[in-house]
Amino acid sequence: MKKWQKILLVILVVLFCGGVTLSLPVVRNSLSWRLDQLRIRVVYALFPPEKEVFVPEASPQTPAALPGSTGWTCAPR
Repeated sequence: MKKWQKILLVILVVLFCGGVTLSLPVVRNSLSWRLDQLRIRVVYALFPPEKEVFVPEASPQTPAALPGSTGWTCAPR
């Protein structure tokens, strides 16, 4: 075997063993959130979200929407 064939074989064996190890439920449960976070960081680094500018829309002020108002009314006694 040539040297590059040995290196390729070792890489394939390591990837296969890693895949088998990750398929075990105990390992998958403990690493799944970390792998998800890593995937999210990579996608965010490659495709960052566009900057959005917040422009509030004018809405009518109702008594329940006023600050300090709970929306409850009490009848006088």
